[in-house]
Amino acid sequence: MSETGNGSAPTALSRDSIRAEIFKSRPVERASLTFRGVKIELVAPTMGQMMRVRASAGEVVEAMTLYTLVEIAVIPGTDVKVFDEADISSLSAMPSADINDIAGSLLILMRMDKKVAEASKNLSATPSATTLT
Repeated sequence: MSETGNGSAPTALSRDSIRAEIFKSRPVERASLTFRGVKIELVAPTMGQMMRVRASAGEVVEAMTLYTLVEIAVIPGTDVKVFDEADISSLSAMPSADINDIAGSLLILMRMDKKVAEASKNLSATPSATTLT
């Protein structure tokens, strides 16, 4: 049962109606930016994409950044990926400043910016209790 929020009687929800709401299509966040003089878009990653990133990059943060870029960088207004895994070597040869320029956008789309800010607050309060979850 679920409360309606307006003080009326609870409404019974079926498994099918709950699943339909959870799995319905929703707009995906996108961020437009210029990368090395070219406009691209970053699309908020799916869990499946993040699982592929982790499988490919392991725990190496820099590798995770590159593999995430490969997964979510698209031609503006489309879902056509700009890069593929064959580009990892070329991306890794770029100056780190070029990649770091887009890292903030990656964090925002993954909602990691909020986790990093929260962890920073926790770090100054209780260093031993700080974790990113």
